[in-house]
Amino acid sequence: MNTEIDLSMEIPTRYIERFGVFEDLGFCIAPYVLSDGEYAYQYSQRLMAGQNVIMDNGAYELGGAIDIKAILEAAERINCGWAFPGLIIIAPDHPTDKEATIRSTMEFRDKLAGEAISPTIRIAAVVQGNNPKEQTDCYNYFVRQGFGYICLSFLWDRPKLLSLKPNWHPHIRHHLLGCYGLDEIRWMRAYATLPPNASIDTVKPLKAALAGKYLIDHVRGGGKWDHNIVLDEEQERRYRINCAALYAACHTYISHDECSPIYNRPTDTYSDARGIKEAV
Repeated sequence: MNTEIDLSMEIPTRYIERFGVFEDLGFCIAPYVLSDGEYAYQYSQRLMAGQNVIMDNGAYELGGAIDIKAILEAAERINCGWAFPGLIIIAPDHPTDKEATIRSTMEFRDKLAGEAISPTIRIAAVVQGNNPKEQTDCYNYFVRQGFGYICLSFLWDRPKLLSLKPNWHPHIRHHLLGCYGLDEIRWMRAYATLPPNASIDTVKPLKAALAGKYLIDHVRGGGKWDHNIVLDEEQERRYRINCAALYAACHTYISHDECSPIYNRPTDTYSDARGIKEAV
């Protein structure tokens, strides 16, 4: 146990350079790449520096994924003429619907194959299903189809699937879409069978700071975030502490005394039982 998790976060434009130091890889939103030149520039610089960047298709922010041409335009904008490796694009998915997700993912890959897309750009498939068996079947299908990057969503009961100790493929990178909080990360690292080469993304440190809270006290939710937001001094201070707490949870040793062996995902509200209130 205690496999470390690479951290990525959704970060507002003016704070990418400052708070990106807490990340192991970047996580950007395609519609923001297209609408905000500075946002796009920051992630193109990270790619040029050799860092991996995951680009989400923007389904959550827009209420539906942007079209293939827009995704390609966003990829070209931050990948600087596709000269640098490290960009991973998340394929469209349908929450809890395995068959629809498989269809949309394969169609997405076929469409990209028909475009002049850089061979260095990778596609990440998202596992979906109505129960752990469907989710496992979906995962195994994408493995057989040769996807080297597979995402596990928090919208279904991810802790339940992890508790079943799935047979993860050792040569695939796994990304955990979204995060319930510090307790989930501690539990995954101390007790669950985490997939190898795991990473995670979240916007929780920002949402907690905006609510005037530390990550330990943050209640689940908070609505959609604004990439143009400007924080006041106190919000920025809490944001930094929250990012540091999250990074520590992903990378420092987690003992069994720090969390329960049983973890149930939150439903309507959620508050971490433990956390770091003061950090660098």
